[in-house]
Amino acid sequence: MNRHVLSVALAWFLVTAMSFGVPSPSSAEDGPAVLQRVLHASGLDQLGTKKRIAFTFHVEAGETNVTRAWDWNLETDSVRQDGADVGKTPKFINDAYWLLFPAMVAWDQGKVELTAEPSVIAPLTKQETTKLVVRYIDGVGSTPNDRYDLYVSGEGEVVEWSYHKAGAEAPTRQTAWGGYEVIGGLRLSLDRPGDGFRVWFTDVVVE
Repeated sequence: MNRHVLSVALAWFLVTAMSFGVPSPSSAEDGPAVLQRVLHASGLDQLGTKKRIAFTFHVEAGETNVTRAWDWNLETDSVRQDGADVGKTPKFINDAYWLLFPAMVAWDQGKVELTAEPSVIAPLTKQETTKLVVRYIDGVGSTPNDRYDLYVSGEGEVVEWSYHKAGAEAPTRQTAWGGYEVIGGLRLSLDRPGDGFRVWFTDVVVE
């Protein structure tokens, strides 16, 4: 998905969310409105104006440690790893979804259902949040029925999330979202610690 398509997809989502001012929390928010608030707070609603994102993805799970570095040209939608063009491999898509998940959800319009639940205590951080439930539609896309629960603060910041493979009731994976930094106009969570599991990002460049 090149930069022009990203811009169109994000613009389409923001229009259909039916809010044209600065988003603010409300007990009556629906799922698209909560996602819009997250996109606005993080600057990801402007991701379609960026030319390049580079990052190194790290995951530590028990004795397993994985590190992968990526350089994504948004203008040509090409991906390089270790100086070579590798395309958008499943590993790249996984790692990019970890870093940019709210924007990816907006781009996945037509593949997801969004619902919101107000005044939910986040299970890890114990903060009062709005829970944004992202459910991939059955039979659509590469992860049908998968569900993600994002716990969103009043400021529009994701404080934690849980992944439910195939929509299972119990979470498959839970992590907090911490280590926020502003890079190239985007406010990104660079540290995602969980129980015996951690994902984090280094060498992040946004141009």
